[in-house]
Amino acid sequence: MNSISTSLLVPLEKKYKGQIGYIYALISQISFVLGHSLVQKSSKHLTAIQVMYFIGIQVCMYNYIALALDKASGPSPLATVPRTNKMLLTRAYVGFSGACFILTGLTLMPLSEAIVIQMTGPVFTGLLAICFLKEKYDKTLVLTTVFSFIGVIIISKPAIIFGENEATKLFPYRTLGIIVTLIGSLITAVTQITIKKLGGVSSANTTAFYFGLGLATGGPVVQMFQGINDIYLEDLIWLFLLGISRYISHIFLNKGFALGSANKISLMGYAQVPLAYVIDIFFVGVALEFFSVLGSIFVFSCVFILLYKNPAAK
Repeated sequence: MNSISTSLLVPLEKKYKGQIGYIYALISQISFVLGHSLVQKSSKHLTAIQVMYFIGIQVCMYNYIALALDKASGPSPLATVPRTNKMLLTRAYVGFSGACFILTGLTLMPLSEAIVIQMTGPVFTGLLAICFLKEKYDKTLVLTTVFSFIGVIIISKPAIIFGENEATKLFPYRTLGIIVTLIGSLITAVTQITIKKLGGVSSANTTAFYFGLGLATGGPVVQMFQGINDIYLEDLIWLFLLGISRYISHIFLNKGFALGSANKISLMGYAQVPLAYVIDIFFVGVALEFFSVLGSIFVFSCVFILLYKNPAAK
């Protein structure tokens, strides 16, 4: 039994497998968005790669402790089948490379456009799930895909759709940024498919441990070329909280993929957009906009559809 499961949750997971998977995925997205706000705090002095490195260290440590406390799995993070360990390690470094592409894209294009491009990930996941997991692309998924894209576009108001402005003129390499971000989204979709395939042979803690290992070992290699900034006590505090947030996020995401449909679980990622606006409005003090509310309604309608609509047959 996975370390985050309890005697109360196991019967519910068996009875409401798909719906519980979507709830886990939503919890993951909430934790992930909270982590985003912590990234803003910790990145004042540190590079993005340094932040990823410290996240990786903590994710490895927390999951190793969770595995050690789980008597059923034993203290070792290694899976019983060597091939599974290779898949886990491959997924970790592929995920790290995807994060690097997305971070690079963010520096080459306006943030609003970057958000829209990143949200193509669930579509890539859905297409890959059809090809490699034999999942059905049903009417529900078509509806949620369309609603999700409409919501994200309305919220982000990208210049590519709503017209040019002064901000976009500051990014002369925007086209390159779009291409790089698309590559990152595709790579992220590949890692999500891998998580689904690993769901039956690897625990959520083991999968998350390897992802942290990818960040912790891949980060220093990139830092050799990027350089290292000084670290202050304030940074360590935010990094500690960020590591806990990412640990929770990855555990529940892995559990969600193990229980639910991969293409539908990936669509839950759209919930990050309205959740981020909630944080901005109530905790940062950003003014509420009509398009933000309208887009959030579109996105959250998809979440409710996934929770209350019968999941597609796998």
